[in-house]
Amino acid sequence: MRAGDLLRAIRKGRWAVVLLLLGVLYLSVGRRYGFLVLEGDSVRAMEPYLHRGGRHLVDRDPPQRLLRGWIVAWSLEGALYFARVRAVPGDRILRAEGRWWVETKDRGRLSIPPGFELPGAWDGEVVPEGRYLLLHENRSPDVPDSRTEGWIPRSRIVARIVFALGGEGGT
Repeated sequence: MRAGDLLRAIRKGRWAVVLLLLGVLYLSVGRRYGFLVLEGDSVRAMEPYLHRGGRHLVDRDPPQRLLRGWIVAWSLEGALYFARVRAVPGDRILRAEGRWWVETKDRGRLSIPPGFELPGAWDGEVVPEGRYLLLHENRSPDVPDSRTEGWIPRSRIVARIVFALGGEGGT
């Protein structure tokens, strides 16, 4: 239904049908997606992709299988942290050519940005089922991510950031 059709339906007295459609839309989409204003040091660890004080569209019920490259919110001891999914279950972590790589089944070898140091024991490891390699954009491990917490279980990932609408330093 287009906006013009919606207005004509309201004018013709079909407002009950329109209200019903809006209610269904809210129940199917409104509870899953919402806007949040993000604050805290863990937001700064994801700059320039997240913006402190900015509004962010959030998927509160992301799929069970996450995709590489998504920015997610995950919980640790009651606090919320943000990080990028760098490797998914079945990916192999490798150290070669002086840097870390993610060897995938579908996309070949992907580089982890230079300057990130992972635990040496992870060389050759496969990401376990139900767990993810999450890294924030800040190379310093001041804010928790997989470098300090290991593979992050899917059960601790609570949301996916869909996009950002500016904020401090943002547009």
